[in-house]
Amino acid sequence: MLRPRQIKRYEMNNSYYYLNLFRTFRLKKITLRKFINILHTVFEWKTKKIFVKSKPFAFRLEPSAICNLKCPACPTPKKVFKPGQVKIMSLMNFKSIYEKISKYACRMTFYMEGEPMTNPYL
Repeated sequence: MLRPRQIKRYEMNNSYYYLNLFRTFRLKKITLRKFINILHTVFEWKTKKIFVKSKPFAFRLEPSAICNLKCPACPTPKKVFKPGQVKIMSLMNFKSIYEKISKYACRMTFYMEGEPMTNPYL
């Protein structure tokens, strides 16, 4: 007899997920300010606040808008850039962005549609 498959809940919806995050390997990396900001952000998200006062703790930053792969389903290699259009982020621009978000960032992802390793400055 087949048993019905139980659907697992999305674990980021659970508040214990964030407590376990702090308790595990990130304990040494997260400062008190960052941890309070995470709790504040999760509280505002769970209570469905419309106007939030907390800062985001996960960021996505695209240092390069180009990609050297030719994946068939990906729209990035098919992009056409106009002459003079910026395709690679400068080191000075990256440093200024990083200084602003480093107080609150616990996770930073460097890819969305481009390949970050094509940027020679980073």
